[in-house]
This record gives sequence, structure tokens and C-alpha cells, in this order.
Amino acid sequence: MAIATNNPNLRSYAKALTELERAGSKATDAQVLAVLLARDAVRQDHDGAAGRSQTDSGGRSQADLLQLIKLDQKLRSLAGSMTRIAPLSDWRVSLNPPETDWWWFLEAPTHQLDRFDWLWNALTVTSLTASASLVIDMGSKFLTGGPGVFGSFAVISQSLITLATAGGVLTDAGRRSIDQMLCSMGLRRYYWQETKFGLSLILLMILVGFRTSLPMISERLSQQGSQALAEGDLSDARNELQRAISLDDGNLAAHNALGQVFETFQQPAEAMDEYHIALKGGYLPAYNGLARIHIQNEDYAKAAALLNTALARPDEELIASRPQVNAELLTNLGWARLRQGRLAEAQDHLAQSLQIQQQSLNQDTPPQTNLLGTTYCLLAKTVEQETTVETALPIWQSCLEYAQPTDPLSDGWIGEANERLGE
Repeated sequence: MAIATNNPNLRSYAKALTELERAGSKATDAQVLAVLLARDAVRQDHDGAAGRSQTDSGGRSQADLLQLIKLDQKLRSLAGSMTRIAPLSDWRVSLNPPETDWWWFLEAPTHQLDRFDWLWNALTVTSLTASASLVIDMGSKFLTGGPGVFGSFAVISQSLITLATAGGVLTDAGRRSIDQMLCSMGLRRYYWQETKFGLSLILLMILVGFRTSLPMISERLSQQGSQALAEGDLSDARNELQRAISLDDGNLAAHNALGQVFETFQQPAEAMDEYHIALKGGYLPAYNGLARIHIQNEDYAKAAALLNTALARPDEELIASRPQVNAELLTNLGWARLRQGRLAEAQDHLAQSLQIQQQSLNQDTPPQTNLLGTTYCLLAKTVEQETTVETALPIWQSCLEYAQPTDPLSDGWIGEANERLGE
């Protein structure tokens, strides 16, 4: 902006305005400060000339005054970009200019969309509050049973994302950083609050999406816990299964497996609680765990009633739940009938169980080795009581072959088998 004046301060003021206008969105703090300081110099020049009455209007020509008015109009038109570029409020704190120096107190022109900033700010705070609540809720779920590598990563990553977003929107330093980013992107100022709400909403949607994926994560943890149980790592199994249940209380397989862990730990009351939860959800294998505890508590009638109820379920449910469930139900029912002295029924149920397990062998489906050993041992005891010891010897041999020494019940039967076979 070239002007016709001999006043050096006016010329410097015009030059600074021109450079700021040309820089546009790439303008810097230094260029904004140069304009404000140049305007300070014009004011100081005016104050110095005010004491002298050499010309009209305090020592300056009317032409210079008209030029100053035009330059000030230009300065006001650049107020929006200047407030986006420079933290004028911080500068006012540091430099403490008088209120009469209006150029230090420039405000961006109000856009009609700015009338709704209060609404966007309220929605932003609401979204961030909901996000923080989700992080706290999911963090407590993941930390159940010990943090674990995946759990720690999930909690830390979610917390960092939430803190970064909340800090960017709610703190002064964060707001300035986001404002500078939005300014560098060329986004109009009157869209800034809407954009900040959009960022908080995206964060909330990400967390909600992660929250809905918890059942899948729970299933994975349940599988890991069941694998640890099969390998005899009871402590790890318990931690994984408790974490799986915390993520999804409706994970019936995890409840059932945790019941098996408690049963192995000789905690029948806790095991029964878990089996009852799985049973109420219709999880068929839970009948076996609950019936097994009833048998050990010598409540054979209750165990038999549970097992008969399960066996009355449609065959497709038995097949769909697990290949060996039907065989396990029959083995436990045979066990209950043996304890009741109903030997013929016991032998029939145990023989049916062995038949199902033999079919699994023929179909190259590995049976549950411990179940196979348990079934043979129970059948040997049944045949021995119903006929003679000699008749049961081949079955005692199979009992010895398949029974697992790590199982407390099987350990006792192994001793009986060795005694019968003279080993």
C-alpha cells in the first residue's frame, strides 16, 4: 500500500500492513507485532506533535490524517487474521498497553455462526466427559485379574488419546496449539468450535467402537484361559478367565471354565457359582461341572436330575456345544448311578459314553483323554461289582492306560487299577 506522505512513521505503518496482508495465512507473529509497533510509533509521533500548534490537528497535515484513517481501516479489516495468528491477549499481559491504544485490543469480527459456539463448546465437553467415562470403565475391566500386556496397552493408549484430545480442547496451551493448527490449515475461525466438537466426537465414536468389540476380546481371552487350564497353569487360567468375564459377563464359556479352575483349586462354592451362571445362560457343558460337584458332595439324586435334564436337550444342541459334551454327560450319569448302586443303568450309560468317544477316535477327532480314562475306571468298578474282578481286569487295564495322574479322582482309581492288576 503505497501512500503519498513524508511522515516516516506513516510510511513504516503502511509498509508493515502491506507485508502482513500479502503474507495471508502464512503471516507470522513477528509481522503482526511489526504492525502494532508501527501503529505505536504513529501514536507517539502524534503525542509529540500535540504540544506543538504548527498546523491544524496537532501538528500534522490533513492529508496525513486522512492517510492514517485509511490505514486504520485496513488494520481493522485484518483483525480476524491477526487474532488467529498472534496471541494478543498474552501480549497485552506482557506489554500492558493503555486501553486507548485500541489496536492492541483487536477482536475478530463476529460471524453469525459464532452465536452457536456455546452449544458446540457444551457438546465438546459432554463428548470428552463420556470418553473419559468409557476409558475409566474399560480400564477397570482390562485390569481385572492383573493388567497383562494387551490390557496395559489398551488402557494406556486409550488414556493418552483421551488426555491429548481433552488437553487440546480444554487447556489454554492445548487450545492455542489447535488454533494454530486450524489456522495453518486455512480453516475459517467461525468453524473452529464445530471442528473441535468434531474431534471430540470422533474420539467418542472410536471408544464406543472399541467398547462394542469387548465381547470378541473376551472370547479370545477365554480361549487363552481354557488353553492355560488344559496345560495345568491354573493361576494364569484364572487371571485370563476373570479378565474375559470382566470384559463380557455374558461369556458363558469363560464362566464354565472358571468354574473348572475353582473346582481344581478345591473351591466348590466358587465353582458352583460360576457353573450356575453358565447354566442360567443355557450353556450345556455347565451341567457336567455342577453335577460333578453334587456327586462329590454325595447328592447323587440332584446330580442325576441335572444330567437327565441335559441329556433330554435336542441332539443338535449337544453337537453344537462341544463334540464330547454328550459323552461327558453320560459318564457323569453313570458315575451317579454307580454311587446309587444302580449298576445296570451305570454300565449302560458308561458304555454309551465309550461308544461316542470311540466314534471320535474313528473320525480322527481326539477325545478328551482324561474323560476316556475316567469312563474306563468307572466302568471297571461297575463291572467288578456286578460280576467278578476277573471280568473287569481288561477294563482296569484301559483305566490304567488312559487315566491322568494329575487328576485327584483318577489318581485314586489308578491305585485301584494297579492293585487289581498286581502292578
